[in-house]
Amino acid sequence: MKRVLLIIVILLSTTGPAWGQNVPIGSIARFKGPRINQLQGFGLVVGLNGTGDSDYQRTIEPLANVLKYYANPVENLEELAKTKNVAAVMLQATLPEGGIREGERVDVQVMAIGNCKNLQGGKLLAAPLQHHALVDRRIMGFAMGDIQLPDAESPVTGVIRQGLTLEEDVMVRFMASGADLQPLYHNNWIKPEEFYVTLVIDETHEGNGMAAAMAEAINADLGVSFASEGEAQLAMAMDPKNVVVRVPHVQVEDPVPFMRDIEALTPLLPERGARVLINRTAGFIAIDGEVRISPVMFAVGGLNINIVRATDGQAVTPTVERRSFFAIDPGSQGGPNLAELLKQLDQIQVPIADQITAIEELHRMGKIHAQIMYVDE
Repeated sequence: MKRVLLIIVILLSTTGPAWGQNVPIGSIARFKGPRINQLQGFGLVVGLNGTGDSDYQRTIEPLANVLKYYANPVENLEELAKTKNVAAVMLQATLPEGGIREGERVDVQVMAIGNCKNLQGGKLLAAPLQHHALVDRRIMGFAMGDIQLPDAESPVTGVIRQGLTLEEDVMVRFMASGADLQPLYHNNWIKPEEFYVTLVIDETHEGNGMAAAMAEAINADLGVSFASEGEAQLAMAMDPKNVVVRVPHVQVEDPVPFMRDIEALTPLLPERGARVLINRTAGFIAIDGEVRISPVMFAVGGLNINIVRATDGQAVTPTVERRSFFAIDPGSQGGPNLAELLKQLDQIQVPIADQITAIEELHRMGKIHAQIMYVDE
C-alpha cells in the first residue's frame, strides 16, 4: 500500500505547480481570536472496589472534609484509609475554539494522581474547574459523573462524557482596537480609534507572497465598497503570517458579514519555493513544486546512480540498469527533477527508507534544490 501511495503522490506533484490557482481565503487562513481553552481542577473519585488510594494525607483528609461538610464527620482517619475505595484525581476539559455558553456541557478527562490501581466503576464527586493558566480565578464549571475507561491498558486514566457543566460564558473576541495592535506592529497605518481583525495564515501557506496576495485581494474587492470612508486600503500584510484588516465603521457593530466576505475572496496563489515532505514512520514522501537536482553520482541499494542534464536541448529517455548506471533527465524544459528520480528508484524496488536517506544526503550535499520538511511522526 505504501508503494502505491508513493507513486500517486509523485504523479500528483508533477502534473503542475500549486500556484496560479484561486483558493478562498477561508481555506488557508483563520481570523485571530478562536483558540482552544483548557480548564483544570482536582477532585475525588469514590466507589472503587479496593483499587483506590492508600495515601493518607492526599486523599483521606480531603474525603474526611467532604464528609464533615455533609454532617457526617469521621473520627478515625486510619480506618477510613483502609477502605481503598477513594482516589484523588486531576481533571482536564477542553473547550471548543469557537467559544461556549453557560449551561453547555463537555467531556472531562480524569487522571489518578495517587497510588490508585484502577478507576473502573468510580464516580467523581462534584469538583470545580478553573482556567489552566490560573489568570482567571473564577470557577468556570463543575464536573461530576461516572468514569469510563476508553483504554483498558491505562486503567488510571478515564473520561466522563459530558461531565462538565459550564457556569460562565467563554466568548470569542475577533476585533481589536488599533490602540491594542500598535504596540505589536508599530505601524502608523493602524489608527488607535479604528477597529481591526487579523487574518492568521496557515503554516503550510504562510509567506510574504501569500500575505501580500491576501491584502491585495481584500483591497481590490472590498476596499472600493468602503472608499467613502476616506481610505480605500482596508488590509495590510504585517509579516509572512499576519494580515491586519480594518473593519469599516458601518460594520463594527455587525462584523460577521464583513468577515464572511473576506473568507470568500479568492486571491491568486503566488509562486512559492519547492518543498519535499517526509514521514519516515509512514514511509511517505510528497513533492510540492518542481524540485530540481544538480548533476551528481551516488550509490543507493547496491546501485550506482548518475544524474545528468540533456545536451543541446535534446531530451534523454531514462533507462534503468540494475548493474551500474541510469541517467535521469525528464526533458529539455529544465533538467533533472526529484520526481523522476523517485519514479526510477521505485521501479527498481529501492526500499522507501533508502529513498529517504538518498534525498537527505543529496540535500545535505546541496544537490537537491528545495526545502525539506518532516511531517509529525
